[in-house]
Parts: sequence; structure tokens; C-alpha cells
Amino acid sequence: MKMKFCYVVQEITCTETEILGGSVKGVYSTLPMAQKAVKEFRKNHKEKHPNGMALYEILMKKIDELPITSKDLENTIERLIKQGLMQALIGEDGYFYYELTDLGEQEAKKLGGESWPNNLKDFYDENGGDTGID
Repeated sequence: MKMKFCYVVQEITCTETEILGGSVKGVYSTLPMAQKAVKEFRKNHKEKHPNGMALYEILMKKIDELPITSKDLENTIERLIKQGLMQALIGEDGYFYYELTDLGEQEAKKLGGESWPNNLKDFYDENGGDTGID
């Protein structure tokens, strides 16, 4: 049985100093549809609130899946690293960061038809999301 995924678009409204609120804006069957929706949401938000800030995030979720725990997440990341699909990096700030290996990129393309981004800001700028990073 093939796993089915959906793409959830979240909007987070904020100022320079605080988050004011967040909401789910839509759920889409494909990543390109979610990206197109984000572009429209950004355009409409700027028209309605010229001085307001809104960040958009696209989350890929399995349909009919129960929420995972932090332990589930740790186990998944560990399994992906052992399979050679992901690698852990330690940033200058001392935090762990994860990125897909070349093999992971190939597998991601099979799942969603898109390459996963190495640079999230560039990816969102090109595809309709917003990280809030200038």
C-alpha cells in the first residue's frame, strides 16, 4: 500500500518582537499546489496588511497518521542516518542540524517529485514560502 501525503500550509503572523498568532491556511495534495497557495497568501496578506508580517511554512504530513512523540522523532532521525539518507551536523551555535545526503536527495525526489532544499531561505524565496530571514 502506497503512503499518502498532504501538504499543510501554516501562516504565522508576527511583529519584529513577538508572535501574534498562527493558523492553518490550507491542505493540499501536492507540493506545487501548496507552493502556489503560499504565493497567493503572501500577496493577499501584503495587500490587506501592508505593515504586517506573516511567515508561511509548508509541512508534509502523512494522511491518517497519529502525532509522533519526541522519542519517535529521535528514532526516525537515527534510522535515517543509519540508512545513509541523512547526516547530522553541529552548527557554530552548538546545536545539531540535519541535512539529506545525496542518497537522501534521490529518495526524496521519488517521494515528492521535488528536491529537498539545502538552503531553506533560497527554497522559500523561489517557491513561495517565507522564513522571515532577509
